[in-house]
Amino acid sequence: MKEKGKSSKKFVRLAFILLIVIALAVGAWKARSLINLSDAKINLFKKMPARTQNIYSSYSVDIQRASSGVYYVKLKNLICDAAQGLGGTPHYFRMDLTFETADEKTAELLKDSEKELTAVIRSTTKDLQLRDGNAEKIMVYIKEHAKRLAERMAGRGAVQGIYFESFLSM
Repeated sequence: MKEKGKSSKKFVRLAFILLIVIALAVGAWKARSLINLSDAKINLFKKMPARTQNIYSSYSVDIQRASSGVYYVKLKNLICDAAQGLGGTPHYFRMDLTFETADEKTAELLKDSEKELTAVIRSTTKDLQLRDGNAEKIMVYIKEHAKRLAERMAGRGAVQGIYFESFLSM
């Protein structure tokens, strides 16, 4: 009988110690934001930004000065939906587009309007389906819509040309 009482006391004591350890761990976890170690050389508790990237937001936009009076605004790795294939198979276009402008102001304007440009390009491609021999027609169609929007934003004649550096259908 004594043996049973000792084991139950040990169990209660062990459970109590375990609860204290858990409470300390939870308290330390909650208090981590109060301790700022960002100035230290070792960033053990550095908060990582939430990953909100997906295939649609993984594109990049850069401005490149080619020569005096020639600027390129490069949209790289732009993923767009295409029309579904037979049986409901999803298809995509992946493209690298370059807009040629004559001045830095227009290039900056296009770069700052990247969301609007990508939205128009994506809405243009969503009903297109790549078949044998029509890739060139699709690229011309996308260029026309993109140029119309760019000229609406920057003015007529602001964009000298739009070039595809790559165009893939997936």
